[in-house]
Amino acid sequence: MLEKRYGGKHLRVLSAIAILVGLGGSLIAQFKASGEIFSSIFGTTYLTGLIVGVIVVGLYSIIGGYTATVWTDLIQGIVMVFGVIILLVATVQTAFGSFRLDFLVEMNRRLAETAPNMLALDGGGGMPIIMIITMSVIGCIVGIAQPQQAVALFSMRDTRVAKSAMVIATVFSSILIWCLLPSAMLGRLILDPSTVPNSDAVMPILTQTVLPPTMAGLVMAAVLSAIMSTVSGLIVVAASAVSHDIMDIVAPKVYHKNPVAWDRAAAGLIVLICFLFAINPPSIIFWIVLFAFGFTVFTFVMPMVGVVLWKKATCKAVTIQMIVTMILIPAWQAMTTAGITKISGLTVGMIVTPILFILISLTTKNGSQEDVDSLWEAYKTAGVSSSK
Repeated sequence: MLEKRYGGKHLRVLSAIAILVGLGGSLIAQFKASGEIFSSIFGTTYLTGLIVGVIVVGLYSIIGGYTATVWTDLIQGIVMVFGVIILLVATVQTAFGSFRLDFLVEMNRRLAETAPNMLALDGGGGMPIIMIITMSVIGCIVGIAQPQQAVALFSMRDTRVAKSAMVIATVFSSILIWCLLPSAMLGRLILDPSTVPNSDAVMPILTQTVLPPTMAGLVMAAVLSAIMSTVSGLIVVAASAVSHDIMDIVAPKVYHKNPVAWDRAAAGLIVLICFLFAINPPSIIFWIVLFAFGFTVFTFVMPMVGVVLWKKATCKAVTIQMIVTMILIPAWQAMTTAGITKISGLTVGMIVTPILFILISLTTKNGSQEDVDSLWEAYKTAGVSSSK
């Protein structure tokens, strides 16, 4: 997509590198989550649970490809919706004796007594406001800047399907958010903190506490569905980045002799590497996901804006902005971790990325303006016809 819009084959390689770093981080986080859940369900070690989760998801993603991912996502999505609703009802009943529609009011009252910091925007000073703003920005634009989301959008049959998907996705996401977040907050009232080894273990322990074994199994299946759905999509996109965007450029003759085999080999290699990192992950799931999402979002959001909204965006702007972002965010985050600065690398990336992209676009021109004009006209025509 970026190559066609900006006319630079090197953008495929840059995009592939960014995808591997960003989505690789997301895969590590999801593998860690699957290891925590499987170990909790079967009473095994984290490593055993991790191996089980990686084998299950890795096999059907590598063998089945994108078609398998789409169908499993549909089934897993249905399981997720019912599972999180059951969890919310059971959690409210355990916390207050019965399910009540005003549980949010009572939850806030109880938390104000036992854990007032949970009701403060900054967690009682635990998180800087600028970081909260950065997280909010990432959440708002993640849908248009994540490569796996773009693949799903452009795989749709027509605009009618796309419009329906927007409504379904909004309702689906709302159900998950308004069931899982209150459930996790109520867990603070139900669980003894000494029994929870880390924040990643809250959901498995809470589920087994508030539900009988059979129902707990169903809810844990819902949580695993969320993980597996995410992981399968990440594997397919990351593998495509290696095989199609790197192999197809570096060794096109070798790749085209058996593209399916190379795609599967790339998927297997990515699964193996992320599995090795997940054995001893660097942080809790939330921070891994946040960095991975932020890295990917701030690398791709401005180039994607140039694809659909801004005709003056140039290839040089995309190239320089992507390279700077991919170097700046990890380097600055390393300084933050070392205590040299208190500002997150994601915050710096959020500020620098749009400024750099806009300034360079305004001072440079596209190499082939005619190609850009024709693509832009085709886009406008498609937009007009779809709105009729």
